[in-house]
Amino acid sequence: MLPELHILAYCEEMIPILAEIALDCGYAPRFQIIENMEVEKGHSRIDVPGVHFDLVRKTDWAISGGEKVAFSVVQPVSKQKVFQEFQQFGDFQREYYPDLIHPTCFVSRTVSTSGGLIMEPLSVISSHTTIGFGVNIRRGVNIGHHGIIGDFVSINPGANIGGKVRIGDRVTIGIGAVLLDGIEIGADSFIGAGSVVTRSIPPGVVAYGSPCKVVREVASK
Repeated sequence: MLPELHILAYCEEMIPILAEIALDCGYAPRFQIIENMEVEKGHSRIDVPGVHFDLVRKTDWAISGGEKVAFSVVQPVSKQKVFQEFQQFGDFQREYYPDLIHPTCFVSRTVSTSGGLIMEPLSVISSHTTIGFGVNIRRGVNIGHHGIIGDFVSINPGANIGGKVRIGDRVTIGIGAVLLDGIEIGADSFIGAGSVVTRSIPPGVVAYGSPCKVVREVASK
C-alpha cells in the first residue's frame, strides 16, 4: 500500500500535475480541499486511480508525525503565506514536505535541496546547485551548474537558466525565459515570458524583454 501524501488544494491548475507526480513518486495523493477556497471538491474533474478528495475546514486540518504534505500553489508569495498560515495550526516543520521529482527529470547527485521541491517532467538541474524550500520547477526547465535558487521560487515551463545564476526568494521566472551565466535576480522580482536576461535584475521589480529591462516595481499588496 502506497504511503499517503496530503496535498492542500489551493490552485486547480496544479491538481492534475501533482496527482501525476505524486503517483509516479510512489505516493497515494489525498487532496484536501480547504473550505471556502476557490477549488471545490470534484471541480477539477480528475479521473486518476488512487486520487482522493476530502473537504476540510482550515481550523480542523492536522497531520501526525509520519505524514507528508504538499501545496498545490505556484505563485511564490501565496505559497509562502499558505505555509506560514498552516504553521500556526501545528508544528508543521519543513521536514514534513518531501521533494516531488518526476522520474523523467535529471538531478545531479551534487544538487542539494531544502524540501518541498515540486519538479515537473523533463526538467534538469545540473551539478553543485542549491535549491531552496518550496520551489516549483515546471516542465522542460534547464538549470545550470553552481546555481543558487531561493525559497518559494517559481520557474515556469521551458525556462533556461545558465551556470552560476543566483535567484532570490519568491522570484517568478516566466515561460521560456533565458538567464545567461552569472546573472543575479533579486528577491520578489518577476521575469516576463520569453525574456533574455543579460544583466542582473534588482529585487522587487517586473522586468521583461530581449534584452530584459526593468519596467516597474512590483505592486505592493
